[in-house]
Amino acid sequence: VDSDVWSPALDEGQVQSGDRIRTGTDASAQLVLFDGSMTELSGETEISVDQMSSRSDGSGRVIVLHQQIGQTYSRVRTMSDSLSRFEIETPSARVLVGGTEFLTVVESDGTTRVVVAQGVVDVMAQDVRVSVLAGQQITVRPGEPPGSVQSVPTSTSEPPPNTVVPTREPTATALPPTSTPSPTPSPAPTITPLPIIPTALPMPSPTSEPPPPPPPPPSPPEPTPFPTAPPPSP
Repeated sequence: VDSDVWSPALDEGQVQSGDRIRTGTDASAQLVLFDGSMTELSGETEISVDQMSSRSDGSGRVIVLHQQIGQTYSRVRTMSDSLSRFEIETPSARVLVGGTEFLTVVESDGTTRVVVAQGVVDVMAQDVRVSVLAGQQITVRPGEPPGSVQSVPTSTSEPPPNTVVPTREPTATALPPTSTPSPTPSPAPTITPLPIIPTALPMPSPTSEPPPPPPPPPSPPEPTPFPTAPPPSP
């Protein structure tokens, strides 16, 4: 409420610009904004809705929350135009979002820690702007520029008390196959057998008649006797 008097929150109650929301030690709350974005509050968290506006055609969506202390987990819809913005202001930083999921933790001294689960978050402090990617985190102390970006450590330990643990279902993405499909094997060539041509002459049939013998050579002619001259007369 926009006053110094706190009223119990009702289920599915409406929140307007200027309202503040505070959770107890073991309480939690979920703030669903007009554009479908959502912010979950863990225990001992206080935020205020500084601005909520949009144009008549739905463009220029502006949502500004101020987180004084505690922990929130926000799922922000992708901004459809350059005039739209989603911000969370803390005592030490501004968190600028264009559509992502991230965790914001504000300590009692104003120190802010931002952990990005998906997308990109820009964190500003002392006129210094740093982009934080998914799987990274950054810490900002009051009166100082943002610190260095660090990778979120992987731990199997239980989360600290009053930690909002999102219970969203994992999203499966069909990837194109990275392996190259095996080529279709070509059919084996068909071999047509050639006829066997015999190289030997065919043998005569045993029932065929033998060939006639060759004719004998002709006999030489008889010699012709020469006439004998008569002896001389005495």
